[in-house]
Amino acid sequence: MKFFSNEEFDKMFREIVGAEFICYDTLLYVSQRMLFGSVCKWCYNDPALRGKQYEEDIMQEIQIRLIKNCVTGFFLRNNEPNYDPEGFKNWIFTLAINVKNDFAKKVRRIQFIEVKELDGESERSYQEEMFSSDESFERLNNAFRIVIESDSKV
Repeated sequence: MKFFSNEEFDKMFREIVGAEFICYDTLLYVSQRMLFGSVCKWCYNDPALRGKQYEEDIMQEIQIRLIKNCVTGFFLRNNEPNYDPEGFKNWIFTLAINVKNDFAKKVRRIQFIEVKELDGESERSYQEEMFSSDESFERLNNAFRIVIESDSKV
């Protein structure tokens, strides 16, 4: 399956490496077309991302990372022009998978913190119900003190 034509790769290469002012238009267009279907599939297969409508957010993160890293990470790696369409396809998919994994990890961390906070709230409310007044707390405290201080054997 061909993800981009030789002409598109050539245009990307010229816009990024050969131009006086770097232009990312073709890169962004090609990456959207190449990766959006895969991102949707990855989100569907990940329980933390499924049904949460994160596909566009992940695509934006991927495209930001592409813009930041395409020059030094691929097109001018080691300060030498790298004209390799097949290598670019592999590189862009590796980058996209890493971005998706980072995003999923962040979402899981947030979900874990939210669940932890909810558990803490329910625990506090249970304790508040149990010791709703100082009087009941004092009676319970006295009962424990009497038992602990008693000289009776088992």
